[in-house]
Amino acid sequence: MGNRKRLKRADRTYKDLKQKQKAKIADCMFEKTCDYYREHDKLPEGEDSEKIAGQIYQRVKGIAEKASFDEVYRLYL
Repeated sequence: MGNRKRLKRADRTYKDLKQKQKAKIADCMFEKTCDYYREHDKLPEGEDSEKIAGQIYQRVKGIAEKASFDEVYRLYL
């Protein structure tokens, strides 16, 4: 029975996540942006923002396997 729940969870997209999970992802986005800003004294643009979105995507992928990179990248921008 536990296996059935596990399979069901793997089918989730970003939209299917709970609000608390989305808030944690938003916090992660904010922290990564702040870290970049502290290091470079500017906000990430272009390739740098894609790189940060890729790091965030890896985190999202762990809890919502069907989430797409484009979806996470749009949320980050």
